[in-house]
Amino acid sequence: MPETAVAAQSVEERGLAEPADRRSRQIPALDGLRGLAILLIVFHNAPFFPVGPRGVLWLGAIIANVGWIGVEMFFVLSGFLITRQLLDSQASSNYYRAFFGRRILRIFPLYYAALLIGHVLLPLVVPAASVGEASRLDQFWLWVFLFNWAQPFGVPGLAFAHFWSLAVEEQFYLIWPFVVRKRDPRRLMRLCGWIALTALAVRSVMLAAGGDPQMVYVFTVCRMDALVLGAIVAALLRIPSLSARVIAFAPWLLPAATLLALVGALLTRAYTRDGALTQTIGYSILVVVFAAILLASIVDRGVLNRWLQQILSLPLLRSFGKYSYGMYVVHYPIILAIKPMLPRFEATFGHFYIVPLILLITLLSYAGAFVSYHALEKHFLRMKRWFVPTNVSGPDFETLQRA
Repeated sequence: MPETAVAAQSVEERGLAEPADRRSRQIPALDGLRGLAILLIVFHNAPFFPVGPRGVLWLGAIIANVGWIGVEMFFVLSGFLITRQLLDSQASSNYYRAFFGRRILRIFPLYYAALLIGHVLLPLVVPAASVGEASRLDQFWLWVFLFNWAQPFGVPGLAFAHFWSLAVEEQFYLIWPFVVRKRDPRRLMRLCGWIALTALAVRSVMLAAGGDPQMVYVFTVCRMDALVLGAIVAALLRIPSLSARVIAFAPWLLPAATLLALVGALLTRAYTRDGALTQTIGYSILVVVFAAILLASIVDRGVLNRWLQQILSLPLLRSFGKYSYGMYVVHYPIILAIKPMLPRFEATFGHFYIVPLILLITLLSYAGAFVSYHALEKHFLRMKRWFVPTNVSGPDFETLQRA
């Protein structure tokens, strides 16, 4: 890719620099954030905790109860990464082709392979009564990435019930390139602010009118604030005056995020998933918290930020992040397959059966994702070289990690 001109201001003045090679701009800590998010989701979706857990199990039950926030973390990350790519390639002549080509190669192969296995191949060997008639009714919504709009109206999804969040992200990918194309970072930030407020207002009106909490949980319009908060971070770091303020405030990002998260936990009773306060102000608090954590993962200033980046850059956590998409796709079918084994685990391990059970689910999910990546996904990802933006510009985020 061509080198971009170096700006007149120094790195110290701007906190940013123009990179010579965009391909080296990976941020290791973000892999760790993905890894943390997928572990929270797996923990949350394994509803096997005993009644009245004690000691360490009580703490595990609390974490599992709030593990749904891993989806919110994924949304913020997606909003940041996608907007970053789009802003960087605004001047590219193949702007749309490059973006959609790369997204299709990343999402479609595993997504449709899972649907083919679940809805085409398995019914050939499993009796229809075992597969379930409902799964046949689900198929249209799943194949066209609209499942999140159908699920609250009685379309269960069965082994693919968790695909609602992939539908939300795919709808975002479809619209967002057209939103970003002609907007500078400041205009984009203002628009994102209004979208975030609109999402909060829509959730509040829906719940006040007696709407189903599941609709609020899965409808795209209700979850847009998470995606656009990530977009705000990407836009903010392209504005020198604002990025300089972020760098100056960086040592306080984690303390501020922790305080805000605790306030939100008190207001929402520890972020109970379907609680009215959680689904209104709680969602808004969480996305601001995750945006602050995202910034702390990028800006290497302050002891706490460096500790966070070191933890998130641990090889094991990064490995979970690398395979997080595959783990997300396969973990729920694995949970459903293991569920009949629950009595055997209880008989073997007693009150602590949940520990080996969750370890097994996590290991099987990781193994399934590892196989899917190396047997299928990486071969399609190599094709991304056919969809490289022709002209790329923007801040070097690695410089922020050395600020």
